[in-house]
Amino acid sequence: MAPRVALAALFGLSAIALCAAACVPREPHVDCNFHSLSSPQWPLLASQSAQLSAVWKSVVAKTPEFPTGRFSGRGLVITATTLDLVNVPTILETLQSEGFNLPVEIWYSGEVSADVIATLSSTYRKLVIRNVANYASAKDLTSTVTSQGERVFQAKPLAIINSAFEEVLFLDADNVPLSNPAALFSSPEYLATGALFWPDFWQTASSNPIWSILEVAAQGWEQESGQMVVNKRRSWAALNLAFFLAKDATFQQLVNGDKEAFRLAFLATGTPFFMVETPVAAAGSETETGSFCGHTMVQHDVEGSPLFLHHNSIKHGADIKWQVMKSVAAGKSFSVVPLPPATINHEPVSCVDLTGADVIVTPVPFTTFEVAFSQRQAAAHPALKRVSRNEFTHAVQATMRKLLQGNITTVPANPDGSCPSDANYCYSTGGKYVAVSTLAPPPLGPPPLPQRCWPVFLLLWMEPVPIRISTNRATPRVVAVPLSAARVRSTSAGEPTAPIPSANPSKYPARQGRCRSPRCRPFSHQAAANKLQSSPLRTGN
Repeated sequence: MAPRVALAALFGLSAIALCAAACVPREPHVDCNFHSLSSPQWPLLASQSAQLSAVWKSVVAKTPEFPTGRFSGRGLVITATTLDLVNVPTILETLQSEGFNLPVEIWYSGEVSADVIATLSSTYRKLVIRNVANYASAKDLTSTVTSQGERVFQAKPLAIINSAFEEVLFLDADNVPLSNPAALFSSPEYLATGALFWPDFWQTASSNPIWSILEVAAQGWEQESGQMVVNKRRSWAALNLAFFLAKDATFQQLVNGDKEAFRLAFLATGTPFFMVETPVAAAGSETETGSFCGHTMVQHDVEGSPLFLHHNSIKHGADIKWQVMKSVAAGKSFSVVPLPPATINHEPVSCVDLTGADVIVTPVPFTTFEVAFSQRQAAAHPALKRVSRNEFTHAVQATMRKLLQGNITTVPANPDGSCPSDANYCYSTGGKYVAVSTLAPPPLGPPPLPQRCWPVFLLLWMEPVPIRISTNRATPRVVAVPLSAARVRSTSAGEPTAPIPSANPSKYPARQGRCRSPRCRPFSHQAAANKLQSSPLRTGN
């Protein structure tokens, strides 16, 4: 990845990570990204509880009967965007090596060229490729503004509902199984309920009005929907309600993306499901500073063995290493800590850590699997790599333009070129400078949170210098670090990694970085945005 693109992506991740680190709702295990974005709207939505209850009940009442004869058999459904299509051949080759032989449907969104479709079609014998746009109106596929940017969450339930299979194993395109997942169809838990779900790191806040609107008690872990097993005949009404909850802009202020759309729809309609009891684990890499970057969610089978590696922080075909896994047994407690993003193999990666007395640290947990996975990733077709890289760059540029045009302010310099004494966000990086601004926190409404979420953004118009975010101050600080300190220490497959102590954001030192150059002066962020518009960022070959 071109350095400027990597830094721009790190820019967006930094804002999300800092927001999560600073936002502290009144109860544990609440996703601060979603909470800080959505909770300001909850008082108003709570006052409309009766009307909103009538809306979702009307959706259920209007759902047509299950179309007997339209669907049959079992199969795998994968949804992908142009960003993560590059992962699909790796998933299919891995599945075949594990003895998987069920038919597969790939559902994609966005513009995909004929050569990419042809490349995908040659990777698996029983493969059908479908465009989600052919199965819904443009209105039904409108994107929703979320804590993670604009998303089309409804593509996932849409694909499951319209797939040719009556029983569906679903996977995200950044989720690779460690063993043949077809065995899940025969598990007693699935046969008893007709649906298998997996837990996320988070719990939906009890103060969220969605519970009263759906008329169910606040309960349990949120669902992580990177993998599911569902019998459509037994859950038809719930799946159609999930599609509505995922696409409706009002309900998306209450429902955390597509993942909670499924669980909440099943709860609202009284449709049974089994939530895997083993908590989600975090697998990732050790950095040179000794900290841990958990970039992959590890989900387990119903008996508690690792089954899925959901690398949702590294979607676009980059090399992935699983040097360490942090996990807890069923029934044990843990805390998840969003960490500042790390730079791994020149790529920006968002990170989490699992902490607590019950956390088990396992070095090099998937050695043999990782070798084969890396070989398959490296062999990905150039056309798929090109599409993924272009989409990644496009997303970065869109984020940069939006932030440059709407959110950045500058830090005025002292007459001698130094930063003002009350400004923490102006410092020299090899003759260039970086301006950082703290935006005013959003109005959170009554009752106020104990600590507000202060998004911090960077204006990355500079020579490439990786950054580290320090959150051990009342206001987060951004500091530049040498490239060598931002890389991950490589560990060979046969070389065990020592157990890693749980990382804590306070480990990151606050370093002074004052700008001493006369060039540290106010400038026009609109001019910078125009420059970005006229000179698009480029990726490497």
